[in-house]
Amino acid sequence: MGKCIYCGQPVGFLSRQHKNCRERHDQAATKIPEFFVKAHRSPIEPTRFRTMIEQISRSNFVTDSELRRLEVNGLQKLINFALGNQVPTEKEEQRVTELCNTFQIAANELGEPGIRLEKSKILRRLDEGKFPEKVRVDGLPIDFEPNETAIWLFNNASYYAVGNPKQDIGGLPIQFTRGIYYQCRADRAAIKADHLVENGQGIFLLTSRNVCFWSPNKVIKLSIKEIGYLFPHLDGIQVMLDAANGVPQIFKLDDPLFACDAIARLYLLAAVPPKSDQVC
Repeated sequence: MGKCIYCGQPVGFLSRQHKNCRERHDQAATKIPEFFVKAHRSPIEPTRFRTMIEQISRSNFVTDSELRRLEVNGLQKLINFALGNQVPTEKEEQRVTELCNTFQIAANELGEPGIRLEKSKILRRLDEGKFPEKVRVDGLPIDFEPNETAIWLFNNASYYAVGNPKQDIGGLPIQFTRGIYYQCRADRAAIKADHLVENGQGIFLLTSRNVCFWSPNKVIKLSIKEIGYLFPHLDGIQVMLDAANGVPQIFKLDDPLFACDAIARLYLLAAVPPKSDQVC
């Protein structure tokens, strides 16, 4: 006679578990991540919440290694819920951070949701007229101007030249107007690449003053304050300087929607640069 893999008590011949034990375990494994979403706006203290989660796991046969995975999954669900289609408030950010700290889960364990949270923090700070200062871009072959700060670095970016400047490659332009809040949507069409020529693969860097692209065979720096039109796509962006004969600069990126939102805010900030004490 064997023992139940959950409770450790004897089970019937050729059996490895009690049906009730398995059901309790599976139900707890499903509900624990959901509790994190409910904790988003709950008044419960993070330490008390962690105690509650640990009690539920112990009483329902969830192992420590399983619980760790469920906690990470729960925080990922919480972040996705908090973000939705909006930039979270500072209070919402603090709540997520407190829970991460309480469960001792680092940002690099949260995968894509963790990256989305960091990007949302940047957008909120730009809305407040602040530049982030924690983006590390050491060793890049790009010269920074005095007091210029990095905003975000995109790896594996591609630059495309327009074979025929008059050829329509799709996209509806955003013309910048002060005071308008931009939110680029994911229903944009992909870039029409039929008349494009790839002219470099490298890094795409947003700074407080410039849009930069670097590859071994192509280097581009566009002043944000001189951008006239931004064409967001599902898989990249077009940037055009504010000139009568401006030629689209086309970049394929892994998150063009974030790039558009950041450039729009940086453009509006370029007219009224943040004061030195506004850098967060």
